[in-house]
Amino acid sequence: MEILTPVGRIVGGHPMTKRIIKDDKTGKPALNDDGDQKFNFYIGLAIPKTPGQDWKQTEWGAQIQAVAVADWPNGEHMQPTFAWKITDGDSIIPNKAGKLPSSKEGFPGHWIINLSTGLPIKCFHTGKFNPMDQIQDEKMIKPGDYIRVMMRVKGNNPSQSPGVYLNPQVVEVVQAGERIALETEIDAAAAFAVPPVMPAGAQVMLGQAVVHNQNAITPPPTVQMPGIVPPAITPAPDLLNVGGNQYTREQLKTAGWSDEQIAKV
Repeated sequence: MEILTPVGRIVGGHPMTKRIIKDDKTGKPALNDDGDQKFNFYIGLAIPKTPGQDWKQTEWGAQIQAVAVADWPNGEHMQPTFAWKITDGDSIIPNKAGKLPSSKEGFPGHWIINLSTGLPIKCFHTGKFNPMDQIQDEKMIKPGDYIRVMMRVKGNNPSQSPGVYLNPQVVEVVQAGERIALETEIDAAAAFAVPPVMPAGAQVMLGQAVVHNQNAITPPPTVQMPGIVPPAITPAPDLLNVGGNQYTREQLKTAGWSDEQIAKV
């Protein structure tokens, strides 16, 4: 059965990005019978909850349940281990990775539909459904955007782990949303929140000459010129600033600087 979801928010995965499937036991990439790596396309779609209503009481949820009952007619769908592929975003029960669903951005107050397929998903912007309008650049979609998904729902019978398949077929990008940083991404702003501190004796390039960084802990004599004391007064226009000290062109030439190096000061 094909079921159209309500508008929801991408809180996991990406409809156009391949995800390598890993073996649950070894943690290494899983291989198919031909020895090639297995991969899929995954979307975690957050659908807002209606207070006091279970997901099976929604229009889309009732349809999923109907498929499960039809494809597992011996009551398997009533078992607590039945794989519905629906997560309660307010749950405080850790998942396999030890993460609480309720601690994830975009999860609280939502039902999370976990959609996956081994086939590429066609994606379109609202109102632009011509085959030539199909989105080609995955950067045009990001976690946090609002989408609708046409999914194919089917029971996985026969299986030792009864459940349903929720396979996304087509995605409609309805509206851009505030970006969500997924667990697989690094938040650069958070990672570098502490200002950098230069190490003692750090050096930087000035033209073609290496000079000490003035922000370093160790006092940095930039050019060793015995007997020359930097002026303490405001430098004349013909003085050049090198590492915070003022020198004349002649002084730099005496210290071994070339015209090209001086020109870059």
